[in-house]
Amino acid sequence: MHDVIVVGGGIGGAGVAALLAKQGRKVLLLEQHDKVGGRCASHEKEGFRIPDYGHAFTRGSGGNCALISRMVGEEIAWGRKVDGIPLWISGQWFKLTVGEGLKRPPRLQGMKLQPKDILALAKLVFVDTLPKLLTKRGWDELDRMDLRSWLLKRTDNAMLHALVGYCFPGFYVVPYWESSVGETLRILWLMWKAREISYPIEGCAGLTGAFLKGFKKYGGEFEQGKVRRIVVSGGKVQGVELEDGKLLEAPLVISNAGIRTTVQDLVGEEHFDKGYINYINNLKPSWSCLLIHAALKEKITDVPGVFSGPMEDPVEYWRRVERGEIPDKISLWAVSPSNWTPEIAPPGKQMMVLAAPLPTGENIDWNKWADKMLEAGEEIFPGLNENIMWKEAVGKEHIQENLDKEGVLVQTAQTNWQVGANRPSMISPINGLLYVGSDVGNAEKNRGVGVDMAAESALRCAEIVANKLGPVG
Repeated sequence: MHDVIVVGGGIGGAGVAALLAKQGRKVLLLEQHDKVGGRCASHEKEGFRIPDYGHAFTRGSGGNCALISRMVGEEIAWGRKVDGIPLWISGQWFKLTVGEGLKRPPRLQGMKLQPKDILALAKLVFVDTLPKLLTKRGWDELDRMDLRSWLLKRTDNAMLHALVGYCFPGFYVVPYWESSVGETLRILWLMWKAREISYPIEGCAGLTGAFLKGFKKYGGEFEQGKVRRIVVSGGKVQGVELEDGKLLEAPLVISNAGIRTTVQDLVGEEHFDKGYINYINNLKPSWSCLLIHAALKEKITDVPGVFSGPMEDPVEYWRRVERGEIPDKISLWAVSPSNWTPEIAPPGKQMMVLAAPLPTGENIDWNKWADKMLEAGEEIFPGLNENIMWKEAVGKEHIQENLDKEGVLVQTAQTNWQVGANRPSMISPINGLLYVGSDVGNAEKNRGVGVDMAAESALRCAEIVANKLGPVG
């Protein structure tokens, strides 16, 4: 019998398993796939280390993944550090810097604004926003405010709305009129404190690889196996049952399978009251996405990553995408992991990842979108298509098969009504069942985006277990 069983070896699951093993607990980590990592896994092909999805690590060695690895006595090797995010809007290059201390705050380089726009932004920041950061009530108000409404309080400048409207859907995978101002400010604050964006030298696998080394070093047990159900009796967890019928007992189960999947599929709705089931069913997920991994026969750009978009009104643009239309000019997130760390690609070659947030509706033509993404990538990086040796497309079907039955990236989107205090709790109504991952939170402590947020959940979940079970021995 184990003290804890962790279901799923994503960043949250592998991270909390390693931390609990270090606490001295008897931990079993179960993963249904032949590798750990979840949304942050990678594979190798012809000398390339290819991310299964697409990432840039917004805090690098100053982020939560690096913290967990150090806590369990391992280190993640990081590549080149960059100090900002390039932006490409309708042929114009800009850069959002992460800043460096009080002497150099974050700023938008390359953008020329009229005096009236500068004044509007100053009022937005110093009158409408900064005073709210001083109180909890003010933070709560900013959490509930969406980015578009926040901008419209002071400006309708088309370029500013384009920059925000095309950049942040790459963070949250939801349109900017659903993205939270408070959450965005906290993410930018964390980036500013870390003062770097980076990429692991070993690729995505380097993160969970470090976690697993620490996990096994402290006596953790790993088993590849698919969980059929989390066994619950009398409102209390008993353990898990695997697909082959094997029963594994534990008084505490932590699920990294997603909160909706855990409740609906692994536990069963009959074990929860109707109010909680309605709450879970009404959580809004993020969109899906389409990614193209392209192996290039030579290096065509030094840009590590870029958010891009047209000058079209982002509201109209994303509404057209929701209707199944493919605009003439599209929004794209492009990252070249090998520009952060050359070890990602063979000498002289380049790894490029193109990504586009897309709804999960049946009206999306994924093949036509892939063609359009390559066309848009060529416009940003001339010579892209003629240098492609081979490419892989990862879309809704792949996500459904490996991550989520609906094909979404995150089961609880970071909308302006699902962040902070309104994020689903990591503690379930069932005694002994916890959730971990980027779709849940612990009061207002779990903030961030993507991989960093998943690692934050592992840290918070380990604290909850320590408080619940007390010291070992």
